[in-house]
Amino acid sequence: MTGLNAPEGSPLRKQIDAASSGRASDQIQRLVASAGNRSLDSELATAERVAAVARLQLGDVKQLGQTFDTLLSPEQPAEIQIAAIEALATFDHREAAALLIARWPSLTPATRRRAGDALFSRDAWVALLLDAVEAERIPPSDVQAEHLHRFADEDTPVATRVRRLLGDSARKRGSEVFKKHCSACHKLGKDGHVVGPNLAAMQNRGAAAILVNVLDPNREVNPQYLNYIAVTKSGRKYSGLIAAETAGSITLARGEGASDDLLRVDIDELTSTGKSLMPEGLEKEIDQQMMADLLAFLAGETAGVEERSIE
Repeated sequence: MTGLNAPEGSPLRKQIDAASSGRASDQIQRLVASAGNRSLDSELATAERVAAVARLQLGDVKQLGQTFDTLLSPEQPAEIQIAAIEALATFDHREAAALLIARWPSLTPATRRRAGDALFSRDAWVALLLDAVEAERIPPSDVQAEHLHRFADEDTPVATRVRRLLGDSARKRGSEVFKKHCSACHKLGKDGHVVGPNLAAMQNRGAAAILVNVLDPNREVNPQYLNYIAVTKSGRKYSGLIAAETAGSITLARGEGASDDLLRVDIDELTSTGKSLMPEGLEKEIDQQMMADLLAFLAGETAGVEERSIE
């Protein structure tokens, strides 16, 4: 499949076309056309449609815009929308990012997170997303803090805009602070996902110790919870905790139980940030009363949390 995976217009694709007298391009075009039809066929099993969506990455995103827009529409099953997002993420074209941004308002929280993963995998796409936020087409609160935090320490124009967005996004989040800010990586009771440390084990340490960990997540970071950034040979970026590794692959885990399995032969760079996956600056996003509610919840004193008013 090496030849089929060569992007349109790439040197490898041109070599293949020259060697095959153009037959390879004809075959790929027929394959993509068939995949487009099958991906939209609601009578097919979802698994078959997902496989067809994956084959669309062999085509030209400019010509597949309408197909992808339909695949991202609300009436499509979540599995189809996610497959479309993953396929779009493989294109190195602004048109792919534009499709995700245009459909952002209709995406569910789960698919919106996957779209955010895709948009933040390429620096050029981050700028397009920030354009949409600054134009008030996407609310700042829709952008995951963990995505923004990755750029906050960089000395680039994009990082400057990210820092401004981080400052502007400080606002009230309501009494469901844990669900909105912590459950993506932490599990407590029935809520959340097991990615970061078990918060139940921290309850006996008291509110003061919890507050320190919330405000300064990088003060004491267990090595198993360090964040890593992997850059593939194709230029895509992945980040997360190293959840598993074998002789031939590594698995990076991130929020809401999502993960990426990367073959070592495809990795160009793998670097620890030396920091926790948990972003700094949570205190900028919630006021003092909300912080008090969060600490009470984490300490197990959840009774009456929702009834408290913010004065």
